[in-house]
Amino acid sequence: MARLSSALNPSHRDRGFHTTAACGIFGAAVAAAKLLGLDSKGIISTLGLAGAQASGLMEFYGTSMQKRFNPGPAARGGVVSAFLASMGFTGAETILEGDRGFLRAYSNEVDYKKLTEGLGRDFPIFIEYKPYSCARPIHNAIDCALDIRGKHNVNPTQVSKITVYRHPRWATFHKINRPRTYHEAQVSLPYAVAVSFVDGRAFLQQYSDEKLKDPLIQRLSEMVEVQTIDGLPRDVSCRMEISLKDGSTYESQVDYPKGSIQNPMTPEEKREKFKSLSSGILDQMKRKRVEETVSRIEKMKDVSKLMALVIRKR
Repeated sequence: MARLSSALNPSHRDRGFHTTAACGIFGAAVAAAKLLGLDSKGIISTLGLAGAQASGLMEFYGTSMQKRFNPGPAARGGVVSAFLASMGFTGAETILEGDRGFLRAYSNEVDYKKLTEGLGRDFPIFIEYKPYSCARPIHNAIDCALDIRGKHNVNPTQVSKITVYRHPRWATFHKINRPRTYHEAQVSLPYAVAVSFVDGRAFLQQYSDEKLKDPLIQRLSEMVEVQTIDGLPRDVSCRMEISLKDGSTYESQVDYPKGSIQNPMTPEEKREKFKSLSSGILDQMKRKRVEETVSRIEKMKDVSKLMALVIRKR
């Protein structure tokens, strides 16, 4: 999945395909095939069948819940492909590089080297954490807002101007100044910046109908102006400049968002996120048991013991 994403993007995304879903089905397919013990021939057929189902569009920015839907069919399609291959159903061997294969159909610019470079030696799998309850490319802007808020003790009522500079590859995304639902707010950079300045966090509680109606958050969100700038080191890099009513200005730039390998979350930050998400669902004692179980998950022989702790009994 990671290799396909690197080989296809950014053209793949710019054409309107959702990488998580379109490339994700191949990752799910191989994982399922390995779990079923398929040989190389079976895995090749699994990939072919997965490619026949690859899909997922970026047309989900708005009030719908569609973004949450896309990964599901990808996971399902990968498993179905593996089971079909295990029963002898064959798939195209050239599903990736063929004249009418996935690479040509889903991207205008393919870097074929990235598919096999370091194959068997380098594994481009980087596990990162999302500290905030919104689209990952927005997180750099949130970090900028939190950085300025924390360092300069900014009073959000005194903010008069907010400018966010983004890389050309992401500058046209997430520009929703007045989200109508929390689904839309979760893909809105202006809202994320506004609520971060007001609340000092961007957890699930910050994405609620009540917060969407907050006059101060609305005012700050409408104030955010996103501009394109060249020279930022990464696609998701973000630079923010704010002005206050007294004429003072502050700025911050974040290249690696909180939760990335280069800027990891602390254990306490992970616990705080877990607490915010499980509040009202798990009591304090059960939450502690979940934390203790997860901390030694590599040594567990049966994951159902963890599942039993987080399933709500009716």
